Amino acid sequence: TAVEPYWLAELGPMFFTVRESGSDLHTRQRQEQEEQRQLEYQQQLRDDLERQARQEEAVALARSGGRVADVGGSPRSKKP
Repeated sequence: TAVEPYWLAELGPMFFTVRESGSDLHTRQRQEQEEQRQLEYQQQLRDDLERQARQEEAVALARSGGRVADVGGSPRSKKP
């Protein structure tokens, strides 16, 4: 039997489905695992950068002797 192409184009999706490649369960699980690994890696990079920034702050504070500068304030008089 012959099928008119217009009918097939119009009504075909009601009767047939086209599976996309990579839509099987195993492939989806691998993609999700890869995405999870990437997210964990990115989080680890952020944590490392924050830790490095805190260490640099601590080194800078140690080099300055741990003194806090009072910028813009009036000088305090020393009591004997």
